[in-house]
Amino acid sequence: MSLLDRLRGQPNWQHDDPEIRASAVDDLESDAQDLLAAIATEDADSGVRLAAVSRLVDPAVIARVATHDAADEVRREASAMLRAIAVDADDDGTAREALSGMTDIRDLGEVARVAKLESVSQSALERLQSAKAIGAVARRSTHRLVRDAALTRLGDRDELLAVAVKSDHRDVALAAFERLAADGADDREMLKTVAVRARTKPVARRARLALASLDAQPMAPSSVELRGRRDALCDRVKELLGRQSWKEVNRLLEAAERDWQAVDELATDVAVTSPARARNDDADAERDSADNVVRERWTHAVAAVREHLIQLDTARSEAKRQQQIRDEVYDSKVALCERLAALVAEEGNEAERTIAEVTTIRVAWDASADGPAEDDAGSVERFSAVTRRFQELIVATEHRAAQRATAAERVAKLGELATLLEQLSEAKDVSELKEGWKTAHREWITLSGKSTPSELSELRPRVEAA
Repeated sequence: MSLLDRLRGQPNWQHDDPEIRASAVDDLESDAQDLLAAIATEDADSGVRLAAVSRLVDPAVIARVATHDAADEVRREASAMLRAIAVDADDDGTAREALSGMTDIRDLGEVARVAKLESVSQSALERLQSAKAIGAVARRSTHRLVRDAALTRLGDRDELLAVAVKSDHRDVALAAFERLAADGADDREMLKTVAVRARTKPVARRARLALASLDAQPMAPSSVELRGRRDALCDRVKELLGRQSWKEVNRLLEAAERDWQAVDELATDVAVTSPARARNDDADAERDSADNVVRERWTHAVAAVREHLIQLDTARSEAKRQQQIRDEVYDSKVALCERLAALVAEEGNEAERTIAEVTTIRVAWDASADGPAEDDAGSVERFSAVTRRFQELIVATEHRAAQRATAAERVAKLGELATLLEQLSEAKDVSELKEGWKTAHREWITLSGKSTPSELSELRPRVEAA
């Protein structure tokens, strides 16, 4: 630089001395952002650039410095400024622009934890991949929705435990504990850790209650106890051979099989959870032999009951067939009773026709099958009732036929008397007329008094005319 140029004067931020330039940067007005941006990105001295960066307000420019500046201290300052803007900004756009320029996982984690704006905190969380960083957000974020979102993403049990133990926020600490308890309700060490170290009282209380519940549970059964349960199940199944209801036997067998499976599952759980023990070949062989004996007994008992079920099913099918036959026989007997009832109710049937129909019905009744076996009380009563009805209808029908026969004879006799009276009314001999008329008319009066109007409808006019 020439002496003349020096005499003419330059801005101090262009001075050759870096310290003077840095001091000049401090004296620049805050609205000189373009100049500050130029100095922050172009000045050769890192101290000058650092001074300029500290005066910047545009997140985009700060982000470029944080990404591309050659000096570590300048990049750190720019990153710190971006972090501060993302955390403290009231404007969502400004905060998000600052966040977009951030790359350091620790800075993103801090924004996710303490950003003033929940949306910015949520966006920072979305960029985190480390379980440890996400767990820190779940424990400490000032926004509940962000804590919940972070917890949802956690699958690492150690981080879940850290949230349950270290978080001061009761909501997320309880949620983390519930996640742990769902998959490890019998994890005593985890429960003890939470009970002793949890910062929130409700979480510690839940852990203590879970421990108490575990302590109250019965001890796992021994192999001898399990074998005893299997023996009892064998006895239960064997007892079913004495039952005769297919439905009951099948239901009880299914229940016993479910209980046997439950014992098997319990034995497996006991084998998995029991602590390792010293091997004893003789004792193990004896135990295995005893277990095999009871399993073989179970297999034979179940097979016997299944064969019993087949026999019961066959008997049930035969009983159903016999019942169908009985129903058909019963229905045929009821139909015969209905035919008799119709004969009793009909008017005008001739006695001979009625008697012939009764004879036909009797033959059909005698030809029908017998009633049920004596041990079928319901069917016996039903067949007894229809038999009584048949007998009563036979008596009524025969009585009705007898009445119709008597009426026919009476009508015939009345016809003869009407003819005789007509003949007497034409006689010339008065004494013969009186004697014959008196006897015949008296008999007419007696018989007509026993007859119905319909029976006399044709004869009465003839007698009256005579």
